Amino acid sequence: MSTDKENLSNNNPYSSWHSSKKQKQLEDKSNTYMSQQNSSKNLNKNVSQSSQKTNNNNRNNNRKKRGYQQNVEHVYVRKDLVQTISQSCNIQKNSNNDNPNQYKQQDSRQVENRSLNKTNLRQYQNQQNNFKNEELINMKANIGQEQIKEQNIQARTNQKQQVQDFKNEWSSDPKKYLTQKFYKNEDKCYNETYNIYSGKKGQIQEVLLVAEKPSVARKIASALSNKTSKKRQGKVRYLPVYVYEGRFKGQKTIFKVTSVTGHVYDLDFPQKLKENWNEINPVQLFSSDTLKIPSKHNIVRHLESEARNCSYLLLWLDNDKEGENICFEVKQICEKVMCFKGDNVQQVLRTRFSSLTKQDIIKAFNGTTDPPNVNESKAVDARRIIDLKIGASFTRYQTLFFRNKYPDLNKRTISFGPCQTPTLGFCVEREDQIKKFIPSLLYKVKLTLQGSDNKTQMLAYSEQKETLSKEKAQYIFQSIKLEKHIQIVSVSSETLVEECPVGLNTVEMLKAASSSLNMSPQQTMDAAENLYLKGFITYPRTESTAYSSSFNFKKVLSSLQQDIEYGKFAQNLLNDGYIIPQKGNDTEDHPPITPTSNYPRPENEGLISPQEKQLYDYISKHFIASLYDDYEYKKLNITCQVKNYQFISEAIRVEKQGYTKVIKSTQLDQNIIQIDVKQSSKFQIKNISIEEEYSSPPRYLSESELIDLMSKNSIGTDASIPTHIQNIVDRKYVEIDQKNRTLIPTQLGRSIIDGYRKIDEELVSPQIRAQIENSVNQIAKGDKEFSQVLNESLGLFQNKYINFVYNIKNMDNLVGLFCKTYKEVLQTAKPLSKCGFCQSIMKFIEQSEQVVCQKCDIKFYLPKSGDLKISEDKICLKDNFQIIQFTSQNSNEGVIDICPNCYSDQFYRKQKKYQL
Repeated sequence: MSTDKENLSNNNPYSSWHSSKKQKQLEDKSNTYMSQQNSSKNLNKNVSQSSQKTNNNNRNNNRKKRGYQQNVEHVYVRKDLVQTISQSCNIQKNSNNDNPNQYKQQDSRQVENRSLNKTNLRQYQNQQNNFKNEELINMKANIGQEQIKEQNIQARTNQKQQVQDFKNEWSSDPKKYLTQKFYKNEDKCYNETYNIYSGKKGQIQEVLLVAEKPSVARKIASALSNKTSKKRQGKVRYLPVYVYEGRFKGQKTIFKVTSVTGHVYDLDFPQKLKENWNEINPVQLFSSDTLKIPSKHNIVRHLESEARNCSYLLLWLDNDKEGENICFEVKQICEKVMCFKGDNVQQVLRTRFSSLTKQDIIKAFNGTTDPPNVNESKAVDARRIIDLKIGASFTRYQTLFFRNKYPDLNKRTISFGPCQTPTLGFCVEREDQIKKFIPSLLYKVKLTLQGSDNKTQMLAYSEQKETLSKEKAQYIFQSIKLEKHIQIVSVSSETLVEECPVGLNTVEMLKAASSSLNMSPQQTMDAAENLYLKGFITYPRTESTAYSSSFNFKKVLSSLQQDIEYGKFAQNLLNDGYIIPQKGNDTEDHPPITPTSNYPRPENEGLISPQEKQLYDYISKHFIASLYDDYEYKKLNITCQVKNYQFISEAIRVEKQGYTKVIKSTQLDQNIIQIDVKQSSKFQIKNISIEEEYSSPPRYLSESELIDLMSKNSIGTDASIPTHIQNIVDRKYVEIDQKNRTLIPTQLGRSIIDGYRKIDEELVSPQIRAQIENSVNQIAKGDKEFSQVLNESLGLFQNKYINFVYNIKNMDNLVGLFCKTYKEVLQTAKPLSKCGFCQSIMKFIEQSEQVVCQKCDIKFYLPKSGDLKISEDKICLKDNFQIIQFTSQNSNEGVIDICPNCYSDQFYRKQKKYQL
């Protein structure tokens, strides 16, 4: 192993610099210096390595001044050794003229410097030896011993000339040197050496690419580097950095690709407003400041570290308004540590993409020319501030109000949201319609008919110009029950065309998944996000339904041929041809949701989950159907007669199946016949019956219908709609019937909405939210100022908040119908311990885990999830309260003595009611 180390050492052209002829002359003249050395070879080696590190640092400083980053993890600055080597060079130059005493003094200083830095030199030497050992192992594994020997021989051949060149350069300017870069990976180190001389051809700039998720960063790096990027760990363990070389704007470039995890900053109030709900009047929140607080501080440090001295920043965040806002969060962090290339150079650029296939990533990279859109980012900030202030003020007030009055609600947060509340309002409104509906009993005489081909069947019902009574229906039945045939009196037909579907947008995907796949909106978005990150579908948050002119239909169809279920339809389109759709709406955010050319086979990043496969199949079939012909059919209105009674039948005859070969049409549920029905023709009567049914009320609002209402009324965005629906479910304002995905309001949800309606109907109305959304969109377009929208929206809701506080009794009366007050609960509550203030017995309320002194009218909190027992002989020395022994169910802490007053003072603030 030692021989191998020597071979590696010989590969270094600077390791034997002090063994040159001039150095030997210096050693002969410096007897004192030589006597203090145990090994001249070791000293020369250490000094040479130290000089290399010193020059690395100097070169690094030069490069920083000119805008080039040094991504060096361990560079030791040895100014004293730079002096030592410089002095050594001077001694060699003046060796023929200077006296020996001067040499001894200089040599003595060299020995002193070496002694002072011996420890650090050893550390650096060990680090270099470790790297050399590792490099040797790799070399042996790859090329074999003979090739190593040949390389060593070649290195020795060039060594003399390299040493001389280095000495000349070092003597003229010690600051010039080569610098080494270390990329620390999980399993090995990459060592790369670059020439960073100022102004020389081949200078390398560094460019940082930032994506929204680590998986996206990996795909970007893989596509742009052709799978040659090297992965290393950054400041954050779960945010790796991928490094590769390439060219950017005509220069050789080191690219670094990393990511964030969504928003880097959370929007919140200052700490004093955020924590103390009981001490801050919620109305103050409307005029208070808001802060952007790092969601995770290490992400900020990670971005600063990777962006330091970079020449360009390419922002690969999601191509929507929310992504634009994250762009400016990243820009704010990175820009201050990047190198400056001039006033006229745009160094922060926005990359826009809709798919994670290799071709689309390369195309997006080549089209990176514009900066991020500041107006779209401001629009997101405005919406976030408005929603935070309105939601927090209403939520805090009504939560504290109901917690103080109803033990059942003591653990609940009674939330209000500018989007959440109208969403809940839609569900309650449908329930109102159901409750107001008055059913009526209907009777029909039903005939089942069979055509001349003995296959076609048709249903006919008694003509309903007026509602049949039970007696009338029975009379008709008795009159015709023995008849075998019925005659067609008249046939009227209407040719209708149902157009093939346009491209799939987010709202339609959510609706279809809920109604057809029994998936909640949140489940659908999660599955779509996973499919997108795996490269199987395009970006799932889009409002567009029109395909772009450059979309490669053939490539996607060729990929879909592999599917067993619908591959044949894709193959038919490729064989028979298809017409590129021209219809749809292009909102210029993203193209419609489509499958990519990556079909999800096991070798394509593993199998996908059953839910993801369901959603992928629907997206694929919708895409194929959008390329098929329209569905054409005839709607037939047939009048039949038997004896003197007429019956009506409606039927569908398909003329052109079109896209319904792939996905089902809504019309396919109707009575479809294949034969031509003509006037005077006869049908055989197979069965006669009387149907008794009630007129049906509207059903509870389904998720699909709710999504449609939210979209039409601008409640939330295509990305946030699933979140708002999930919120009202999580907060138990509605319950979901899993069979048909309908939303049923709970007592609390209905009471809240009815209470808002009694106080101010606009709090529930979707129109006021649509107004805010419209104003925010005007910021994005540049038509309104950021401050103007904030002042208008917050001023409006501040007045509504004041009115709400004065009239909250209207909501309280409704909540009180199903919730018991503290006074009512205390009548049946169990006595527990003595109050330290009045010595009366306090009662324990299990719902809220509190003890209440009725005489003092004070509530005290106790720990949750445990058993309570009175300690008869223990009294708190501070306030004279009887001690309660608490045994936790969730830990092994044993029995803990608790004073209710001390515990409440320590963990809970005193509560008070607010007056305006």
